[in-house]
This record gives sequence, C-alpha cells and structure tokens, in this order.
Amino acid sequence: ARKGARGRREDGARARLDRGAERLLSRPRQDSGQCPPGRLQGRDGAVYIGTTRGLSVYGNGKFTTVDIKNEIGDRLSVTSLFEDEKGRLWIGAVGNLHIYHKGVLGSVPGFAGLTIWAIKRDANGDIWIGSGKGLFRMRGDKIDAKFSMSDGLPSDDVSVIYQDRRGRMWFGTQGGVAHHEHGSFTKLTTANGLASDRVRSIYETSDGVLWFGTY
Repeated sequence: ARKGARGRREDGARARLDRGAERLLSRPRQDSGQCPPGRLQGRDGAVYIGTTRGLSVYGNGKFTTVDIKNEIGDRLSVTSLFEDEKGRLWIGAVGNLHIYHKGVLGSVPGFAGLTIWAIKRDANGDIWIGSGKGLFRMRGDKIDAKFSMSDGLPSDDVSVIYQDRRGRMWFGTQGGVAHHEHGSFTKLTTANGLASDRVRSIYETSDGVLWFGTY
C-alpha cells in the first residue's frame, strides 16, 4: 500500500496501521475464500486441524482422526483451537467451548449455545475468547469479564484475537477492529480507512506495522 492511498473492494482488502502515525492505509485483496478452521501445532509437534466433523491430527507423516463428541453424541464442528501450559486442548466449536485432555472432553461453563471463533492467551496469562455473541476474558478456568458493543467493541461477533508487540490486544469483528489497552477499547472502522468492517485476520510485521485482512 502506498502512503495515503485508500481503496475498497467487496471481495476483501487489507489495511495497514503505522504504529507511530496511527494511520490506516488499505489495498485490494485478490482472494475472498472462507476463513480456515482452527489449527495449531501442539507441544508434541503434531499439527491439530479443526474441521466441521471433528479434529484431525497430522504427525509422523500421516493424518489421524480424534473421535470426540459432545454431550449428546454429536461430533464437534471445530472453529478454533488453543493449547494451554498444562497441555490441555481448548476446542472452540459451534455451540460450546470444550477442554480436551488425556482422552476426556469437558465443556467450559458459560459458553453453551455460542459459536467460539477465537481463543488467545495474553502476556498476563489471561485467556480471551471471541464468540458470535461477545468477548470473554478468563482467569484460570472461570469467566472473569464479558465485553460487548456497550463496552466499546465495534460488534459482538468477534472472529479474531491478536496481541501486538506493545502488549495491546486486538479484536477483529464483523463491525471493525478494536484494541484493548488500559481497561478500554479503541475501535477502527471504514471511517478510519479499513476497506471493510468485517475483519478476519490480523498480522504484525517485524517493523511494527499491523495488517488487517477483511472481506
């Protein structure tokens, strides 16, 4: 993107935030595919891939399927994954948030009926949960706080969570992007230069520039 340039397209765009100037720039994107399901590389070196029919694991050159089902016997439609310091696998899914450990699947209280799009631990050890109906912060295994549009989020549908080098937490939503610092949210939308308010990815380059993938 060229300094001062702004552009929008219905099929998606990226927006650049220069740390010093706090100014957004944008450029068109070519692909507008669906967001990929949750995936992560575990402590054991295996790659865990969430799918609409459960969890696949790639290790030792082959795929295996982990047969995990919810309380009523349905396979999980996995939307996000996170592994904590205890080696437990947090599984965000359509309908609930689960923890899978040593072959046992349990539900985390407070998330029944929600689709969990993003799970991220911050530098303080708190775990942030982005859902289709609000943002949650967890300390330990309990909900410590819940945030919504009334608290400054641009939308209650939170699809991506990112922590930058300054320690700020960023939240991409269906209504723009916001960062949380010193107890409050600052939001950015198309009015500030985003090509679209539907943010699905966030990335920071080595020189401190933040890029936002939209669609």
